[in-house]
Amino acid sequence: MWWVYVLIGLVILISIVVGVAIGKNNRRLFDTGLANRARSYDFYLQENTFRTTVPNLDSLLTALNVNVLAQQGISVARDASGNQLYLQSTDGNMTASLTALGSVADGIQAYRFAVDRWKGRNGVIYNSARIGANVALTTVEKAILTLDYNAVVERTFMTDVKTRASII
Repeated sequence: MWWVYVLIGLVILISIVVGVAIGKNNRRLFDTGLANRARSYDFYLQENTFRTTVPNLDSLLTALNVNVLAQQGISVARDASGNQLYLQSTDGNMTASLTALGSVADGIQAYRFAVDRWKGRNGVIYNSARIGANVALTTVEKAILTLDYNAVVERTFMTDVKTRASII
């Protein structure tokens, strides 16, 4: 019977070690500026529409720090039409898109960033997916600000979010 207590103790110890490691990694991402600590908890439910003088996705893609994304396990791909970039975590927990919406005024282009898919439980995103989406959005924001310091962003909550409830 004593082995049950040892097993429970080991599970608790392993959980604590894993939790501390995840916390240290998140703190490092926030402290180095790779993720934004001040971002709202439910930012992944928002669409971010950027209005900027960046002429096209090619310019934005060259300014995007793909190395930072790759180090965080996020790949960048372009769709066949050339109007959209997909940012996907290699573990499949998160997929986001950056879509060129076109010209909104003389020399001003619009781009929309949205987290399209994420894994979670009971409508709540997993922490790894939230951190990945935070890193992806922060990298996009930095790329746009590098090219156009006067860029403007409008955040609106998505209304067509679909979640599946778990039985457990």
